[in-house]
Amino acid sequence: MTQPSNVIPSTPLYTYGPVFHGNNIFCESLIVYESTKGFSKSTENEIYNLTVFADPENMVDVSNECNNEEKKMVGPDLTFVFPEITFFNKNGNAVSSDKLIARENHTIKVNIKNAGCVAATDFYVKLYVNKSDNTTSDEPVAGFPMSKKITRLEPGVTSEVDFSWTPEDGFYRVKVTVDENNVFSVSDEVKAGEPGYRAKDEPLRIGGKGTLNGGIIYEPYCRYVCPDPYTDKSYPYPPHNFDINLLPQNAEVVLARLYMYVWGDKADPKHPGFRMGWLPEVELKFSEKAITNPKIYADTTGVSAQNYTYATYCYDVTNPARDKKNWHAEAHITRKEPMRFGVNGMALIVVYKDSNSVLTSYWIGEGSDVLMAKNMKFPTGFEFEECTRKCMFEGMADAQMANASLLTVLTPYITYDASKLLPEAGGKGDSLSFFGLGMQEVGNLIGDTTGHWKNRVLRTIAFTENEWEYVDVKDDGPNIAEVQSRGNYLVLRHAILKAEYLPDLVPCIPRSVVVGLPMTVDIENQGISKARNFSVCFSVNGEPERTVPVESLEGSGRVQLTLSWTPRAAGQIVRLNISVDCDNAVRELNENNNDDTQLVAVVDKEIIPIFDTGSSDNPYPSISGIHKGTIRLNHTVTVNKMYTYACPGTGGHTEYVEISNESGIVATAQWEGYTGDVHNISFYPSFRMPANHTYNYTIRTGSYPQIHHTSELKAKGGMGLINCTSFVDANGRSYNNRIPAIRLEDNFVDDNLPDLKVNEIEAYYTNTDIRYLNSNNDVKVKITNNGSINAGPFEIKLVANAEDVDIQTSPVLGPNSSTYVVFNWTPTFNVTRPPINADQ
Repeated sequence: MTQPSNVIPSTPLYTYGPVFHGNNIFCESLIVYESTKGFSKSTENEIYNLTVFADPENMVDVSNECNNEEKKMVGPDLTFVFPEITFFNKNGNAVSSDKLIARENHTIKVNIKNAGCVAATDFYVKLYVNKSDNTTSDEPVAGFPMSKKITRLEPGVTSEVDFSWTPEDGFYRVKVTVDENNVFSVSDEVKAGEPGYRAKDEPLRIGGKGTLNGGIIYEPYCRYVCPDPYTDKSYPYPPHNFDINLLPQNAEVVLARLYMYVWGDKADPKHPGFRMGWLPEVELKFSEKAITNPKIYADTTGVSAQNYTYATYCYDVTNPARDKKNWHAEAHITRKEPMRFGVNGMALIVVYKDSNSVLTSYWIGEGSDVLMAKNMKFPTGFEFEECTRKCMFEGMADAQMANASLLTVLTPYITYDASKLLPEAGGKGDSLSFFGLGMQEVGNLIGDTTGHWKNRVLRTIAFTENEWEYVDVKDDGPNIAEVQSRGNYLVLRHAILKAEYLPDLVPCIPRSVVVGLPMTVDIENQGISKARNFSVCFSVNGEPERTVPVESLEGSGRVQLTLSWTPRAAGQIVRLNISVDCDNAVRELNENNNDDTQLVAVVDKEIIPIFDTGSSDNPYPSISGIHKGTIRLNHTVTVNKMYTYACPGTGGHTEYVEISNESGIVATAQWEGYTGDVHNISFYPSFRMPANHTYNYTIRTGSYPQIHHTSELKAKGGMGLINCTSFVDANGRSYNNRIPAIRLEDNFVDDNLPDLKVNEIEAYYTNTDIRYLNSNNDVKVKITNNGSINAGPFEIKLVANAEDVDIQTSPVLGPNSSTYVVFNWTPTFNVTRPPINADQ
């Protein structure tokens, strides 16, 4: 077989060559020539009729001479390859044909391949878009067809052709042709609509907020129904009795809302296979009273063949809820035409006022927002950030005095397997974030799912793991909750924030007590709300615990308790343990500061430790600001800290204090924030204020501190005098008759206490080397009282390698005197110097 004359010599062809071996004839080898450059003359766009002959010279005898030739037409062959037509949104993400966003730019990408053997040149790809208002209409859209010229497409090569289109709301037919030659591709029916799966721009609406002594109740009814789809039959939703016992006995209902979570759709009569959002009519009764005119929050999936409407029906049931006989709810759903609907549940929110409850601030975010970001199951094309709905809570006060928690309500809620999410989702199909003191990721993934919520009952209301999740709130600016889809399907109904200003009970143990007088301790409520009916337990030197009941303690208040224990000998040091709210009867802001243990010295005379203005008889109006004035003392005081009296129910405090005299600044102190002792500000080191000297003060306050509205004031107990030279409030107004309500404390003067120290440890061994084990050894210890009063009797303990060896009791040890104690010690293993602890 010879090569045709018009083939480029370097281009191989497929040929078969027979090989002869003796009398046998058989095909032993295949010589391959493959043409990829076409013919030597100009061959683009040409069609050739090629004929291939086998044994053209009839050199071989064959059984059938009629099948020795094959004819084939060879030329360009333009076709579409999968995916033939793909739609991309403005972010460059692929979307399905039913998820185009009206009035946003899209790219239509077409894949064309030259499946022939000859290059194709200078041909056109055309895009046709026609309006499809029904099954038969086919109205061309202005600006179409669009054309793109392809200058050259080599054989076997695929080319992408992009068109840009900004559709209006509606249905369309999209067709692509190549070079007017009957080669075309038609997409599924295309729908452009509203971006239902994208979060709404505005924050979730706050349907109610306030601050009161009371609380907020959210009680769900998780019952899903979807009765008789595609019919026009009406349906009674199963009735429910909400638990009225959740309301405190003497509480007053301030606000009550009943919510129904409904969805619905019906067939689109003009577009078979598509559905459109539609809602039924709902008639509601609560406590046997008809409730009309609900506020309806609604959102649709929008760009979807199955276009559901999800609605939150909000009914004001405040008045009937005040009838405490029952909280019975029943609903009747009416369809005016064949349609589908479902109810994912209902819920009752009640805000109540109760004098026995803590101060509470609340914000009720309500609405309906369908969210589904891009994933591998349903290509919505929306970025995670686009599917993030905010709820803003404004007006927070005294945030660090509050225990804040967030409730989010979703329904319906569907999670997808991690394999259906995009890699950038990181296995998390959604998220809940809170922006207060900082960015806080709220909640945990539930089990082995990709979601942070879980349906309490299948297809009903979904909550996070703890339902009410703790969040860190702030005063300045709004606190913001964000619910985000990262591929999971969810409908946000509520984001509810409550901030409870709980009591915070702290014991204050004195460093010394007077011999012969009952021991007293102060209990301080550093919280804002009143604490009621709690106990204080105490023990001295490990004796059996005793209890003192406390009926109530106002927020920012302090009470002095007299304990049923009286010291009988001066110079003792006793170990006092105090536990406030030892029965855990009070919910507190901080449950970790109820216990304290201190060594208390028994002295023979009372020590006056304070300069105290006392609380103000009329602290209002109260405002923060900068106080300046003078203090003159009648007795010498060593100052360790300063206490600021706060208005009841507030976090009034001092943020900065400066004490100075004619020689300059004597001491300064900075507030440590709400994390520490709220109303106290400490001086490091402590300092003395001698009697009959005048000191200047500058005090900067925060929140709502108590104020004495006078220019001069005598301190309690004749301790001295304080006056005001100026006060500039937070609004910039100036006064000369505003004295801060403060108390200077020294927490008892160290110079009037015993001061026990271990001075020497000497070992006298019965054996010559301490390394001999199980041998008796004597350890001699010197103890010195460096204080100014007697100490004792007291205990001295010898500890070796964290194990108690022996305890000795020392008699009374006078000031600036020493004593020796000898311990007997038998080491049982190699040890180092044994520690000694005077007074344990």
